[in-house]
Amino acid sequence: MLLATSISVLRAAPSLLATGSCYGHVSSLVRNCGLTSLTVNQGRATSSFVAFLKERDMIQDVTSEALQTSAQTHTVYCGFDPTARSLHVGNLLAIMGLVHCHVVGHNTIALIGGATGRIGDPSGRSSERSLLPMETVNENVEGISKVLNRIFSNAQEIILEQVPGRVSHPQKNNPTFTIVNNNDWYAGRSVIEFFAEIGRHFRVGSMLAKESVKSRLVNHDGMSFTEFSYQVFQSFDFLHLNEKYNCDVQIGGSDQWGNITAGIDLIHRVKNKSVFGITMPLFTTASGEKFGKSAGNAVWLDASMTAPYDLYQFFMNVADAEIRKYALALTLLPVSIINKVVEEGLLEPEQRMGQKFLAFQVVRLIHGKNIAEGVELASRVLFGPEEELKQLNSSQLEKLFCAVPIVKIEKEKYWNTPLRDIGAEVGLFSSKKDGRRTTESGGFYVNGKKIATMNECLDTDNDHILGPEGSAFSILRKGKKHVRVLHLV
Repeated sequence: MLLATSISVLRAAPSLLATGSCYGHVSSLVRNCGLTSLTVNQGRATSSFVAFLKERDMIQDVTSEALQTSAQTHTVYCGFDPTARSLHVGNLLAIMGLVHCHVVGHNTIALIGGATGRIGDPSGRSSERSLLPMETVNENVEGISKVLNRIFSNAQEIILEQVPGRVSHPQKNNPTFTIVNNNDWYAGRSVIEFFAEIGRHFRVGSMLAKESVKSRLVNHDGMSFTEFSYQVFQSFDFLHLNEKYNCDVQIGGSDQWGNITAGIDLIHRVKNKSVFGITMPLFTTASGEKFGKSAGNAVWLDASMTAPYDLYQFFMNVADAEIRKYALALTLLPVSIINKVVEEGLLEPEQRMGQKFLAFQVVRLIHGKNIAEGVELASRVLFGPEEELKQLNSSQLEKLFCAVPIVKIEKEKYWNTPLRDIGAEVGLFSSKKDGRRTTESGGFYVNGKKIATMNECLDTDNDHILGPEGSAFSILRKGKKHVRVLHLV
């Protein structure tokens, strides 16, 4: 489990950017910024985690002043509906809300809605979700569980790197991280029993007043009873976690305010206990679009759905003005380091150092250090000169192949095939005609070398193939942005 960690920066380095890298390993960033003193408190919270989240601009509303001043240890939960095999970048703020709470010493629970995911939360939606088969829901629950476990594991590695040589204190318990599936307590329970026990505590007038309901009722299609009942089930989830895990705080996006307060009210009615809720601002882009969407497609946290290289490029496209906001929420580095990086990055915006810093840290958190290093390597060499590609060793090639989309092709099958045709076949060009047009205009490169003739074919004489036997590769590039890495077997 993660450590409850309080970090203080005693002095700042003269310059992060002067080192040539503002995004490398967390340990080097910590060193460059003069992080020389650390206070570790394992197993107990030492200050209000609300204040901690506020410092990172991660709070929009809190249901009670009492929580804002509380220094006791809490159990915090956040829910995720399994509508896909993976969570996406838009879910990262909620995930990091849990991670940051965990880091400062609070128990955390990630609830995956194996039952409620079949209903679908109406919050923030203009139409009802399609009903998913139970088999698909179960597969999605498994995929999301893997994503969450991996992120928490990577977060632990990052924290331990910031706290070298830490000493464990066996007499104190580490804060816990638990993943639960709400299908475990709904499966086998009858509808009559549930509504007889729980439904009586809800008033239709209050349910109709929720923003997620009002916004749908004005639409032509309205809202089904299935969606209308969602807030009842989410409220019961909070009650169940309170009874079983003593969970007393629920966090979620700002669109979850109605569902969260409904759960707080239910627990007060049933248990006469005070529990709390926190909402976080929903990330949007500078143009107002929902964060995490790229040309209408979600940017996923599963490498099989969105390659780590593409995830890196997504954050490379963040506007300068938004780097600090995303770095505060989506990385584990101290605020002082983030402020330093942002400040110096703005001095030379053409270098995009802030974007490189943010992209590396997010990829490391989601996919781990080795893959992040491979992505950083790829972003440097894929568009670089041929000489740099030739200098890659086997270890670097291994990292490269893990970080970028790889297309395996049989060397013998494509021998003496025009390179532009290979580019079309592996998706670099939209068609063979596009390949011809790009080659004619001088925008087609293989291993950093411009392809000057229309019918140049794949062979070894022109350095079309690099790397040792078994790791032979070719990098096909169209212009400055589009690339395919071929692994020749």
